[in-house]
Amino acid sequence: MLIYLASFFFVVSFVFFILKILKYDVEYQVIFGMLKLRRGLELFDKLAKSKFSKYWEIFSFYSGFVLLGIALFLIFYGIFTFKPVLTPLIPGAEIHGIYFPIIPTIIAIFVAALVHEASHGVIFRRNKVSLKSWGFFFLGPFLGAFVEPDEEEAKRIEYKKQIAAYNAGSAANVVVAALAFVVLLAITPAYSMTIQFTNVSIVGIINNSSAYYAGVPKNATLLKIDNQTVRSLLDVRKVLENKRPRENVTLVTSKGVYELKLGERNGKPFIGILMKQNFKVLHPTLHAIFDWLISIFNWIFAINLGIGIANMLPIYPLDGGKTVHALLEVRRSDARKYTKIISIIVLALVVFNVLLNFA
Repeated sequence: MLIYLASFFFVVSFVFFILKILKYDVEYQVIFGMLKLRRGLELFDKLAKSKFSKYWEIFSFYSGFVLLGIALFLIFYGIFTFKPVLTPLIPGAEIHGIYFPIIPTIIAIFVAALVHEASHGVIFRRNKVSLKSWGFFFLGPFLGAFVEPDEEEAKRIEYKKQIAAYNAGSAANVVVAALAFVVLLAITPAYSMTIQFTNVSIVGIINNSSAYYAGVPKNATLLKIDNQTVRSLLDVRKVLENKRPRENVTLVTSKGVYELKLGERNGKPFIGILMKQNFKVLHPTLHAIFDWLISIFNWIFAINLGIGIANMLPIYPLDGGKTVHALLEVRRSDARKYTKIISIIVLALVVFNVLLNFA
């Protein structure tokens, strides 16, 4: 995977190097590059003059505060429960059993950055703030986009308009996440028609669980729970819905029969096995296409939602920090001081939460 990541970075870096040679407005430093464009800025003007921008400005203003509240709630939830809610996003890495595929995650990050910055640009232009440029950048293997407003002009507009512009990026990310989720709902039935469930494998046993003490082996096929045949993970779920914690069950596997008493997790019956769904591909070409699309839209959904929430944390210079600063400036002359204090406190909480990933 590191080879693929390095290859992708090399190609992107080389493209930016060529653009610099061709006299485009490019800042290039091997591991970092920024392409500034001025052509296309008229598109922001067209969108800013539309009725859409009026409603988008209102939606952005209010949704930003909702997202800020959700972001803070998740941080405190993670700390009080000792469960990480923020995970470093590293293409090609696996963290807490979650694998981040290289190409889908990079595409999703780029989409998230593009809609985020474009949304900022539309609201700034709606309020007559000049855009100096827009464009693309890379940092290592990560691709992104940016919009460069005139900061002095931005500071002079009404504080509610400023906040709407700051919140617009995260609002756009959440809307894109919702659209990606709708696409996933639409294509999943078609994907399911390209496969046929065969059986369920036991790929791991959780320590100190019911299955652990009963001696249930891993690398076995789960055939039955009591008298119910198991061919899919949905079959397992249906069986457990009719069970209670501490109820006796029989697991029939390809390596033997095991009696155990169900454990409890979050008030629900818990076996303690890690399972994998096995299936037979009926239409290889269609399966490959839908599998790729589901992976792309799954990560567009997850990454846009994550960025939309995380970016509203009240940490300057994140958009949430800028929103808090704009609010404080209305009430206090020493807004910068309090913005800094809030940013340091929340940043410390975020660092603690991220460290829980490695605890």
